[in-house]
Amino acid sequence: MAGLSAGSQDQRLRLAAEQREAWMAVARLLETVRTAFEKTAGEGELARADSIEAAVQTYEARGRALIAGPAGDFERSQPIRRSLGAIEEFDQQGGGAAARDSLKRARLDAAMQSLLARALLSVNVPWLIFLGGTASAHARERWTAWCALTSRFEKEAAALLARYDNWAARQVNQQRAASPAARKRHERHLAFWWRRQRTVAGFLELQAAVFAVGAELLRLAGAINDNIQLERADLIRALAAQIHYLEDWSGGRFDPPLIDARIATREERAEQWWMRCDSILRQNLPQAMEFFQPFFALPSPLDRCWRVYPPRLFRSALLEAARRVFQKQFAAEMESHLAIAREIEQAGEIIRYAAEASKASEGDLVPEAVSNVLDRLRERAAEASARKPLLGAASAPVIIKATLDVAESARRRPAFTFAVQTRRSGARLLREGSAEAAGQAESVLARAVEAGFKAYDDFLVRIGWRTPVRIPAPPVVTRTNLAQAFNLSTVRRDLPALYLRLFRLAPVDDPRFLVGREEELDGFRQARDAWLEGRYAACQVVGGRGSGKTSLLNCAIPAVFSEQNVIRGQFRERIQSVQDLDSHILRLLGGNSGEPLEALLHSARRVIVLEEVERVFLKAFGGFDPARRLLELVQLSARTTLWVLVLNVHASRLLDGALRWNGFFSHTINSMSVWREDMVRAILQRHNLSGLKLTFAAPSAGGLRRRFGLEPDPQEAFFDSLYEQSGGNFRSAFELWQSSVDRVEGGTIHMRQPLAPDLAPLRRELNQEDHFAVLSILQHGSLTASELAKVLLVPEPAARVQMERLRSLGVIDADPEHPGLRIDPEAQRFVLKLLQSVNLI
Repeated sequence: MAGLSAGSQDQRLRLAAEQREAWMAVARLLETVRTAFEKTAGEGELARADSIEAAVQTYEARGRALIAGPAGDFERSQPIRRSLGAIEEFDQQGGGAAARDSLKRARLDAAMQSLLARALLSVNVPWLIFLGGTASAHARERWTAWCALTSRFEKEAAALLARYDNWAARQVNQQRAASPAARKRHERHLAFWWRRQRTVAGFLELQAAVFAVGAELLRLAGAINDNIQLERADLIRALAAQIHYLEDWSGGRFDPPLIDARIATREERAEQWWMRCDSILRQNLPQAMEFFQPFFALPSPLDRCWRVYPPRLFRSALLEAARRVFQKQFAAEMESHLAIAREIEQAGEIIRYAAEASKASEGDLVPEAVSNVLDRLRERAAEASARKPLLGAASAPVIIKATLDVAESARRRPAFTFAVQTRRSGARLLREGSAEAAGQAESVLARAVEAGFKAYDDFLVRIGWRTPVRIPAPPVVTRTNLAQAFNLSTVRRDLPALYLRLFRLAPVDDPRFLVGREEELDGFRQARDAWLEGRYAACQVVGGRGSGKTSLLNCAIPAVFSEQNVIRGQFRERIQSVQDLDSHILRLLGGNSGEPLEALLHSARRVIVLEEVERVFLKAFGGFDPARRLLELVQLSARTTLWVLVLNVHASRLLDGALRWNGFFSHTINSMSVWREDMVRAILQRHNLSGLKLTFAAPSAGGLRRRFGLEPDPQEAFFDSLYEQSGGNFRSAFELWQSSVDRVEGGTIHMRQPLAPDLAPLRRELNQEDHFAVLSILQHGSLTASELAKVLLVPEPAARVQMERLRSLGVIDADPEHPGLRIDPEAQRFVLKLLQSVNLI
């Protein structure tokens, strides 16, 4: 076969010239970055800018010179694309023999493509040095290393270009055409180099996009900072209006101007920040990018490819760098503005109190009060005017840090990025906790040595070589009770009267305080609508004592049954017979003695609400007849009467087992289904109406938690413990809240953490007979000694002794509204856990 030309001499020279031009474009790019960095290296640190506006200007000016401009130059010159295009053009013009020649030149082309890629991937290093700060020794070392790296690139490029010149100058000989396998191998090489070119182009594009995102985030922080300043300006104007009014007020009607300003909460500002951040990330960053990392200059099975999701990566970096800082600053600004608003409100309260006190005394206290208030308001106005928003000084460093983290980790594999982050976190934790760790290690070693000696002494005692030490009996042994188990204080804290009223242990009738009961109210509406349409409907409201049954009814009757005739009553004494039940309901309806009850129930449409239904039965022989009669009345009069029966959940379960009670009711309203968020909202709503500030003591955390920064939030830890100990019961939660108040000072309520009590000693005081007695009292609401004797089938004196013993332990006490003894409200949580532990409920 005749030989084919491997390309003319001109084509070879053109290919070598194109490779030289490609490298010269990269070299000019590196020199541009080097010059720009040297010009700005001595102009100060970006993170130390005195304002957010100055930080934005410095960031944008240097970013355009160090990364955005070079990325644009690369996009225009496309050196790798030019180099690869020259190789493809050489192959097309030279035919099959050119492909064979290119295979012989593959290692030279591979070295050149690798050099171009490595040089371009290092373009962002000066930008990273600038973001991290140029004044540190590490930055200087990194800059020196980069300069040395670019010098090696230049030497390597000179050697490769000389080899290209030698190749182009060689005599062109006739060669055979490349085989199909050789052509396929050459095509694989080109595809490999093109893939790496796309990685380099995507990398530089991502670096420019990260720079743009950083600038947008800095502007966003500046906008939020301006918004905070506008909010403070409104409050300062309100302060000035209040001062002006008091200066001109000469007595008479006190009607100060209202505060015309809205204070954004920490949550609102955080939500605004993250929503705008997500929008900026979506608009400026590609959703996903593929990165390719070759192991050698030519294709290899060891080559790796992975995908990077820049918006997710940037958001994660922002969360790590900015979450705590921004939350802290947002909370500080909110507290500062709330303090101004509280100062204005308290000024009016002080004046009104002075006016009332003046009427009760001989002297006029108003002028002195006005003078004191004016001094406080002027001082607050001066502080507010001089205060600068903290966000401006704190936002730039954290945004720059997040930008630096993303720019550095963009080309790393996920596993390597995780390892680097873990190493950094570990180093920081070790630096912060080295002294504490040493102390803890010493303490652990001491305890281990002490435990070893104790184990050795116990071993000697067991084998009889040492006489055991007899511990003397304590001089006084006291029996535990509920107050000791729960550490209940008998000293009443000096809480403000308004605060005591807000947290009083009484049913509410104001719908504002009925929190998280929308579904229960909808259940009442469904039952009402079914009854009005002529369908069968009957309701029962079940829940424990203090779960909010009465409060739910107080708000449901005006909200749901406002257009119906509602008759509400309760059983104050235990119903002993069917006749007693009929007489009670007859009196409730206003009927005459001897009048048939069924006829009276059918005479008009009405809603009957009966509370304390657990008192219509006694768990004894013949004791369920009144409850059975009540179910008959509910069933027979359902067309004209909507029954709403209220009883505790334990009585409902007992009646359902004895009479299939639940089957008679179309709607069961469970008042115990209280979520943690609803309970927190109910407590904080009452607290906020007091106008007092609130702070929580830090929970105790182990050394390991502190070392790794895992300390729980004090407020979240408090409410977690409160919800767990109260069991979702409003009354128990309010009692725990008040008992957890440590002190009130400076207009702030300081809360201590509600520690879980040690109930084991009190649990050991109760035997099986006590368990059944407590369960019976819980199911019946309250019991007298004679009623408990009938339920437990024991003599009445024995029942009375047992009840007195339980009363001395603090488990039961007298029911203030009904005959007999009930479960003490403070012991409600203990009793429920006790009965659950022995499988009685």
